[in-house]
This record gives sequence, C-alpha cells and structure tokens, in this order.
Amino acid sequence: AFYLNGNPDDPNGGEFVLGGVDTAHYTGDFHDVPLVSETYWAFQFEDMLLGGESMHVCANGPCVGIADSGTSLLAAPTAVATAINQKIGAIGILTEQCDTLIE
Repeated sequence: AFYLNGNPDDPNGGEFVLGGVDTAHYTGDFHDVPLVSETYWAFQFEDMLLGGESMHVCANGPCVGIADSGTSLLAAPTAVATAINQKIGAIGILTEQCDTLIE
C-alpha cells in the first residue's frame, strides 16, 4: 500500500507498506476488481467519487483506468483532469509550466 503525505512541511513524505496496509491513512473498504489487461493493471470503472461527489467522468459508458504505483502523475482527457485538479486544489504540471513561461 502507498500513502503520499500532502503536507510539504511534514518530514514524513509518505509510506510504502509491503503485504498490508496502515489503517491510519484511509477510511472505507478495499474492493477487488477484475483486470481488463494484466499487462498494464488496467481495470474498468463507471464513475469516480471525490469528497463523496460524482466526477461524472464516464458519461458515455465504462472507462478504463490504470493502477500505476510508479508515478504520481494523473493522465486523463483534459476535461477530466481539469475537473479532478479543481476538486483537489491542484494545478496541472503543463498548466503550471505554461503559466510560468507567460509570466
């Protein structure tokens, strides 16, 4: 299990637990989902909830997501990534770089 601390002032940046989880870092239950591609840990989903609210990301049918613990980047269609970034208070890396160049 991975935990990434969102507080840049905390010297504990996160945690990686092999063979278990640290219940101090999440609420709720884990659910097994079947993979649609074992070569890239791809799975099918119908929606995404952030703060208990639907993100309406799969309006045209099921979506395919990828569980990639090797990166902290979010790759998604522009409208979806923008909605997620707004909801969590993040700035897309390309947006940030473009804004820096413009300034």
